[in-house]
Amino acid sequence: MSIYDEITQIVGPENLFTDYIERLCYSRDMSV
Repeated sequence: MSIYDEITQIVGPENLFTDYIERLCYSRDMSV
């Protein structure tokens, strides 16, 4: 299980934090 999956389980239906991580990773990929 990845850290991303663990966070998703902790957050549950509230995907605000998960969405934040997705955007953070996305912006990081774009900057490379």
